[in-house]
Amino acid sequence: MINTGRNPSAERRLLLCGLCLAQRSQPVPVRHAAGEYGPVREYLAGTAGSRVRMTFAAVEGLVGRLPESAYRHRAWWGNNDGPAEARAWLDAGWRVESVDQAVGEVVFTRAADGQPRTVADPAATARPTLTRRSASAGRRGPRLPA
Repeated sequence: MINTGRNPSAERRLLLCGLCLAQRSQPVPVRHAAGEYGPVREYLAGTAGSRVRMTFAAVEGLVGRLPESAYRHRAWWGNNDGPAEARAWLDAGWRVESVDQAVGEVVFTRAADGQPRTVADPAATARPTLTRRSASAGRRGPRLPA
């Protein structure tokens, strides 16, 4: 590195390769604080009415390319609280009513109370932790490796 008398971070900026310079001119995808599916949550939270029909392309317009499982497995669109995508619509106060994967369309309906969920204690919604039980606790089946 040539010492130009500037601060080190300025010197690093001078040494970008052509590929780096080309990539800097391309837009950088925005990551929302609410995670990858935050834009879906924001969109649904700001939507009036009690029913929203969206094409998969419209969802992808918010979050980028959906995983292949969204096109193949109905369970991906489930209303269970584990996956990030489901938390997005559930937190916004919506549920998936139906999915037509052949057409590439999902219908959301507003949850019964119509209110976004609030989580006062994140530990209350955390997934349970699996623990080993001792053989003396009456556990049946094969022992887990230590």
